[in-house]
Amino acid sequence: MEECSSPAIDVEKHTLEEPCKEFYEVRQGETLYSIAEKCRDPHIWLWNPHVEDPDDVYPGVIVRLKPVR
Repeated sequence: MEECSSPAIDVEKHTLEEPCKEFYEVRQGETLYSIAEKCRDPHIWLWNPHVEDPDDVYPGVIVRLKPVR
């Protein structure tokens, strides 16, 4: 049986050096709406079904982004 593993995410790199790349770590006081506005991703909730309430995300949660260029 083949093992399935997810790729490692370098959270430090994605959140500090390039804050709006594919993965983003939620910070204190942010919501999916504020991240969507900051990172220009109007469909952020589509890529993050694990977030049940866009107004109630917690610091440290990793969300996926697809910024509009």
